Amino acid sequence: MSEKMREGFEAWAKNQGYELWVSCSAQIVCGLTTSVAVAPGYTSQETQKAWEAWQASRESLVIELPPIWEESPNTALGQACAQIRTADIQAIKAAGLKVANQ
Repeated sequence: MSEKMREGFEAWAKNQGYELWVSCSAQIVCGLTTSVAVAPGYTSQETQKAWEAWQASRESLVIELPPIWEESPNTALGQACAQIRTADIQAIKAAGLKVANQ
């Protein structure tokens, strides 16, 4: 799970009226946060279930990229294509999605 995915969920959840309080442990409520490291779960069961559904929906999405236009690492074009592909994959993964054939 990525920080970007949680931020996307929390923006949506806030707009929908969900409570965004999180618990640091079973006994302690930490408050409002978007920190993945501090937030193992939401105190509202409804919000927690929505978060779990959000994650599951992202897990099922797999992006299949088209073939690289020029694969030769010996040309400037091939190197540029490889760099673009790497950047594409990083951006997709940062959004919490998967890339096929990775």
